[in-house]
Amino acid sequence: MLNENIIIGQALNERIKSGKTTLLDNLLIALANFTTGLFPDITTYIGAQSQGAETPSIWIDCYDLNTQRKLGSTDRHDFGAEITYWPEDQAANTEITNVVFMIADSLNTVSHTENIFTCYTKESDITDNVGHVVCNFYAYQQTIADDPLIRIADKELNT
Repeated sequence: MLNENIIIGQALNERIKSGKTTLLDNLLIALANFTTGLFPDITTYIGAQSQGAETPSIWIDCYDLNTQRKLGSTDRHDFGAEITYWPEDQAANTEITNVVFMIADSLNTVSHTENIFTCYTKESDITDNVGHVVCNFYAYQQTIADDPLIRIADKELNT
């Protein structure tokens, strides 16, 4: 479920409606819900917004991902995400610093649906009067084999 002050693109909206969100989608939604929980009066955007964006606003995007096969059928996914704060008044350095601090200080784990994402590194800075929090998350995911042989074996076991 999305909080009401989250703006998403059409492709993500269609995946949500069809029930086909990815693990990355769930991380972005979890981060957006996290930021709107901290700042309910600030609009949060997932991904790029070409025009019509409000300020102040928060932007959530992913810049990196890596997958490692673990024992059995478990994968560890690592994601790099950036949370950007655009203030209404770009001269308000104290406001930017406080928002960046609150995000970085509060960010430990986020979840959406049954996915739990653990933040293991985070850094922040203010560049050109815009606040940035760069963070890395990991999540484990069970891989379900879709090989035809596995489907036949599952069918035989369940009859």
